[in-house]
Amino acid sequence: MRIGFFGAAREVPGSCFLVETSAGNILVDCGYFHGRETCSQRNYQAFGFDVASIQAVLITHAHIDHTACNPPSPPRSLPS
Repeated sequence: MRIGFFGAAREVPGSCFLVETSAGNILVDCGYFHGRETCSQRNYQAFGFDVASIQAVLITHAHIDHTACNPPSPPRSLPS
């Protein structure tokens, strides 16, 4: 298992962690950066990970600094 820290490390806003395991990758939160202008600019940068590699998203709670920047999920067909 490997955990990547892509936000809220040494700062409060922008919680974003990627848990990589042999069974799949889980994105834990992906929130909005707010506050100083340099902090807010991070909302427009590329993710530091391959979005297509994510199998699941876990949202810890419904605040924008934990949820507002979740990458769009690809369309999936539901079983008939």
